Amino acid sequence: MSTKFKIEVKTGSDPKWYSNAMRYNTLKEAENAAWNLAMRWTLVVDYRAVAADEVGS
Repeated sequence: MSTKFKIEVKTGSDPKWYSNAMRYNTLKEAENAAWNLAMRWTLVVDYRAVAADEVGS
């Protein structure tokens, strides 16, 4: 099983990280998607790309 990656964002003053069901094949693809999302959403204060746990992630 190959590693998939997901993006997570923080919004406003909320300390929690949020993600969605999108998964990316490479870390670079996920980093690009995270940056793109952060540029479009005005409430994003931080973003990251992380390895996605295939079970329940």
